[in-house]
Order: sequence, then structure tokens, then C-alpha cells
Amino acid sequence: FIGIGWGLSFSISKIAVSMGDNPISILFYQNIVSFLVLLFICLFRFKKFKININTINFFLLISFSGVVIPGTLFYIAASKVPAGILSISVAFVPMLTYVCSLYLKTEDFVFLRIFGVLLGFIAILFLVGPPDSFADRSIIPWVLLAMICPICYTFENIFIDIKKPKNINSIILSLGCAFVTIIILLPFVFYFDLFITINYPLEKIELSIISLGFITAIAYTFFIYLIDKAGAVFASNVGYVVTLSGVIWGIILFNESHSYWFWLSLITMIIGLLLVSPRKKLN
Repeated sequence: FIGIGWGLSFSISKIAVSMGDNPISILFYQNIVSFLVLLFICLFRFKKFKININTINFFLLISFSGVVIPGTLFYIAASKVPAGILSISVAFVPMLTYVCSLYLKTEDFVFLRIFGVLLGFIAILFLVGPPDSFADRSIIPWVLLAMICPICYTFENIFIDIKKPKNINSIILSLGCAFVTIIILLPFVFYFDLFITINYPLEKIELSIISLGFITAIAYTFFIYLIDKAGAVFASNVGYVVTLSGVIWGIILFNESHSYWFWLSLITMIIGLLLVSPRKKLN
């Protein structure tokens, strides 16, 4: 469910940026929608909870690593890169998460999983290396820019796994992260006059932002819940569903076509993801 929703977000993001609005504007309004959805849920679902300096610092950490930096870079790249290619970049998250978990000694060294990480790097080389991998080679820098996003998401996964306060559940974390993101982006929106005029009836940009806000609120909350219950490495395997669905949505909505290098990269990445997946059963 998380993967299919997030996979759709790549295509919706391309629709949003195609309207010519600034990436910061889209990210700002997307988080407003997400915040309002989550606030509505919290008002009917949860009692009061305490906020202290450690909680605020945690919200800031997750907002920068999981939303502000990767979100801005993602929307910049989305204006140049096909949705299917963007979706492959996210598949790299579980592999990087496993490597970081090894360093932190929260995961055990397993040769097959290391080989899966290696296949992930090979998949990226298949994607950007061959001269005929893209019809337009000018998008290579934008593909590499998009590859910064999984690095940020990896740190976010690890931070949630090892630093999340015990009194903060997944919905409260998503709510706090959305609120902090709005506060961070608000000065930029004011200073550079990045406000988006809301039209009625709603047009593509408004409908895209609302859709992205709902996907963020629901899918991100479930993802944090999954990290909390199953660990960062297991939860990050949502990536392979995101990858497959992102490619499929791109074909359905934009009639995207790809070179054989793309499909070789996709297959290699999926095999790598399957090898990196935890072997032990969860309790």
C-alpha cells in the first residue's frame, strides 16, 4: 500500500512541476495539506502529548533529512527526469540503510546482503554509465541530483530507528515533521514571494498538491509505523514496491518508454533489494 502510493507520487510530482511553480512552493503547500489531514486525525484519535526540547530537535532532524533537503532536490530533478527513473533512485534506500546499520552494529554482516548492496551500485552504473542508456544524455546530472535523495532518506530511516522518542507515535511524528517543515520553508516563501494562487475550480497544480499532501500524510505515517514495529532495514524494503509501481505509473500516465539499459538496471536493483531484505522472521 505504501509503495503503490509513493510510486504514484513520482508521476504526480512531474505534473506539479510541469505547471512552472517553484519546488519550494510545491513542498510548502504539500506539507500544509499533509499537516491539516494529520491534525484532523489527531483531534479525534489522540489525547494530549508533551513536547520538550528533545522532541523539537528530533522533529527538526527528521524534517531536514527526510523532507526539506530531499524534497526540494526531488522536485528540481522531477522537472527533468522521467518518473520511472526517479523511482529507481528510491530503491537504493534499503541498501544504504543496511550499510549504515552495519556501521552502527544494529544489523549483522551477511555476505548475500552485501552482494545485494553491490548489485545496487551496479544498477546505478547501468542507468547512468552507457552512452545509449538515455535518448537525452543531458538529463544525467539531474539523475545524479536525484540520487542524493536516497542518501537523505537513509539518514532519516536510521534517525527514526534509533532516536525516536518513546512517547511519539507515527502519526504525531508525521504531524510534527510537517509542521516544522512549514515553519522552515515559510521565510523562503515570504522572502521570494513563492505563494501559489489558489484557483476555483481547482486546476492541475492545486489537485496535484492536494494529492501529494494526502499521500505524504498517509503513506509516510504508515512508513514510520513500519520502522517502529519492524526496524529501518525491513521498512526500507518498501523501496522495491515504490520502484516497480513508479515505473508502471510513469508508463500509464505519461506513456514513458525506456532503453534496455534501464530495464537491466531495474532488474539488477530488484534482485539486489531481494538479497538485502532481512532473512529472519519478524515476531
